[in-house]
Amino acid sequence: MTGRATTREFARPCGIAAAMRRAELAWRRELAARTIADLAGDAPAASVTRVRRNYARLASAA
Repeated sequence: MTGRATTREFARPCGIAAAMRRAELAWRRELAARTIADLAGDAPAASVTRVRRNYARLASAA
């Protein structure tokens, strides 16, 4: 045995890579199911007001 990996060993993702891929797909699905309005609805009113004010300031500077 030379200690070198064979090509066949890498034909499929390892268990860790597969688990990480499933986790990534889960958070992407969760985010895709939410809108910006959903997120704003869950945020404190002061935060939403501050963000809107900042975006308005940026828009007027452009």
